[in-house]
Amino acid sequence: MATTNDQILTALNTLRAELTAALTTVQDTLDVTTARVDRLRAPLARLEAAMAVTQAQLDALTTRIDQATADIRADIQAIKDAHPDVDVSRLEATVASLEGLDAENPDAPPAG
Repeated sequence: MATTNDQILTALNTLRAELTAALTTVQDTLDVTTARVDRLRAPLARLEAAMAVTQAQLDALTTRIDQATADIRADIQAIKDAHPDVDVSRLEATVASLEGLDAENPDAPPAG
């Protein structure tokens, strides 16, 4: 009976040592992964900042294009009002075509 208890105790000690080694390996892997994540934080923050600037630039460009299109529409209307005999249908069609292309673009997803 003492031999069996000794065998069980030896097996438990062996299992404990294997589990400790496995836990150490997992902790080492976690430490390496954490270090990798930490190294990526700064470049990710720079990328996010660049994307925010880019989005702001795109929003500003969109506003300028929308305003320019409205201005062109107003100019066309002024020409039509001042010179009803002038055919501006091709110009109107071109502007409408550009507006149609813009309408095909999906709206930007909300920030955040």
